[in-house]
This record gives sequence, structure tokens and C-alpha cells, in this order.
Amino acid sequence: MTAPVTRVCAVVLTYNRRDLLRECLDAIAAQTRPPDHVLVVDNASTDGTADLLEWAYPDVEVLRLPVNEGSAGGFHACLEAACARGYDATWLMDDDVLPHPDALAALLDKGRELGDYGFLCSRVVGTNGVSMNVPHVDLRSSVNAYPVWDEHLELGVVRLQNATFVSVLIPTRTVLDFGLPLRDMYIFGEDTEYTLRITRSRPGYLVGASVAIHKRVIQGPLDIVRERNPARLAYFAHRIRNEVYNARTHRGWPRVAVVFGKYALQLPSLARGPLGLRRLGLVARGLAQGLTFQPRPEPYRAVRTTPSGGWAPDVVPGTRKGRSGKVRRDLN
Repeated sequence: MTAPVTRVCAVVLTYNRRDLLRECLDAIAAQTRPPDHVLVVDNASTDGTADLLEWAYPDVEVLRLPVNEGSAGGFHACLEAACARGYDATWLMDDDVLPHPDALAALLDKGRELGDYGFLCSRVVGTNGVSMNVPHVDLRSSVNAYPVWDEHLELGVVRLQNATFVSVLIPTRTVLDFGLPLRDMYIFGEDTEYTLRITRSRPGYLVGASVAIHKRVIQGPLDIVRERNPARLAYFAHRIRNEVYNARTHRGWPRVAVVFGKYALQLPSLARGPLGLRRLGLVARGLAQGLTFQPRPEPYRAVRTTPSGGWAPDVVPGTRKGRSGKVRRDLN
């Protein structure tokens, strides 16, 4: 059974999107069941995010990373920091997520009804109200040889195989049992890997009553063929490498063959246009690296249980005072 969640830390990962961050924090503050603590992990922003947080959000704790560690390193730091502060669960999201006012309340309500779960996530829609970041339903067979996705459908939840870090509630017990996201992945796929790791032995669920808007610029799936920004294009080598790793590690070599086949079918589209040769090179590099990529798993053991059944930190990060006198924390 998952330990009861009574104290929640909302954690937002941000990088150079201060206007979106402001909207996200305002949406968190408007929750009908507010989190017990709000922490922003700043992935070394250079756009004035630090000043915004200092003056506009004095009650929000800020942990600033010395360098941009990508989404994987950032979410690794998010979960590590939230657990070290002794909360029962982490409500995790990126800075372009706007949870509906009752999003956290719905997650906690269903968590109490379910009792046992590895994570819970919100239903995600784009700014147009259409579904985004659709998680993969658990289609693994039960003893009856049928999938178990509808295990608790009467509660308004669907059992998942994996999900993204867009409004996801992760109990501290889950982090203790399954460790932290793989920071070596750098960007793209770390959330898929982490939730796949969890659902190998503990169920995760999509909560239909909990909704979050994802204000990503591209409302559809990320796609190297459709990407037109040369600065972002390089990230797709990481994405493809991580895709192959996740297939190899969690779904077996037949799935790896499916990934290779998918990109083989895309060759004509990949080669088209002025960025064609670069796309082909990135795909080849990502596929090759994915066959041998071995990110380092990192367990988390920096909290202890208390006599009352809660959590207390064994490690307290160093602190410093901001200009307003509020405590700020840095990872060094």
C-alpha cells in the first residue's frame, strides 16, 4: 500500500521562460487544495527568472542549478529536492503547464480511493482544449489474457504503462523504491523511462477529473521531420538515443527493431529540405548511440520514516539569503 499523502510539495522545473513560469505559479496558487510547499528548480536561466521569483513570489522556494542540466537533470534535481524536504509526495511539472484549479485535489482524492499506486497524472490538453501528452495505456495481459487498463475504471482512472512529467503526483515512497530519473538522458524520454520503471511492479493511473493545460509552442507530438528550429534540432539526437534505450531496456529487442523501422520509413522526409543532411546525421547518431547507451541509475536514500509514518530529511541542503531575506537554496 502507498503511504497516505497528506503533505505535498509542488515542484516546477523552469528554464528561460519567465512569463510562462508566472502563469504556472499563479495556477498553482489558485488550487482549491493548495500544495503545502512550492519549489521552483531553475535550470540556470539567464532571462531574469531569478529576479521575477525574488520579487513577485517571496513565498516560493527557489533552487537554482549552477548549469543547465537539461530536462532529465532538472527533474532529477526536482524529485531529489522535494523528497529531501520531507513531503509525502511531489507534484511535478514543467513551467509551461497550467493545472486547472481542482487538478491537485482530484489527484489526491483518487489517491486516497486507490490506496496503492506508483504515480498519478492529470489529463493533459493543449491551449485549444484538445488532448496532448497522451500517456500509454497499460495493455499488458492479466490472468484472463486481457489487458488490465480498466482495473479501476469505476473510479474515473485508467491504468497506465508510462506517462510524462506534466502534472504528475509521485509519492516519496515511489522515489525511495525506484530511485530518481536518469540525469544522463539529458533531454527527452526521461519521464517515459521513469514511469516505465515504476509500472513494472506498481500501477500508475491517469485521473480523468484532474486536468492540466500544456502551453507548448508545438501542440502536436515532437517530430524531427517537422522541427524547423536549428537550435532545437540537435536535441533530437538525445531523443532518438533515449527512445532506443527505453525500447531496449523496458520492451525488448523486437521493440528496438520497430524504432529502427520507423526511422527507415521516414528517410525520404528526413532528407528533404536544407536541413535534410543534418537530420539524417542526427538520426544515425541517435540510433547508434541508443544501442550501447548505459545511463547511471541513482537510488535515493536521503530521507527516513518518522514514528508517525511520515518522512523527515536526513540531508538538508545549504542555504543562503536572497535580497528579500528569504532563504534560497543552491545545488553546488
